[in-house]
Amino acid sequence: MDGGMVSGICINWEEQTIILVPNAAPEKPLAFGLPGGMIGRGETPEEAMVREWKEEVWGCGTPQVKPLMKIKRGGEISPHYQHLFLIEDTGRETRRGGVKGETKAPVRVSLWAIARGEVEVFHSHKLALLSYLESEAPKVKLAAFLFIDMDRNMKK
Repeated sequence: MDGGMVSGICINWEEQTIILVPNAAPEKPLAFGLPGGMIGRGETPEEAMVREWKEEVWGCGTPQVKPLMKIKRGGEISPHYQHLFLIEDTGRETRRGGVKGETKAPVRVSLWAIARGEVEVFHSHKLALLSYLESEAPKVKLAAFLFIDMDRNMKK
């Protein structure tokens, strides 16, 4: 199994928003994803998440990353893990441009817009977000409602 991928979740609970990056690939021009990417050779998942966050979201500075969970992806053909991290929301301004050929400038997106299906999020990233929100549901009332709405929307 390879080193896998990393994805970061940065939610502002007061604003009920999450930082996402719009995809720059022509085949999915309107899709959003969690900031992240591939784990490089010799990198730990934490190091990869810090690097990806700097590249895609801030441009500089070191984010505080907290490991949340590891999700097996790819089935039998291409097994790998998606390492999910919680990124502290410092209110810091995001990049004004994206990563050439990969992403456009990061944006804050309403969690409710995602739950209602108004914003297209990559399926595996939506599943990762659902897993996190489900784990937060007992603590955060909003997360419980979002999980129910998002789950209902994914079954359509």
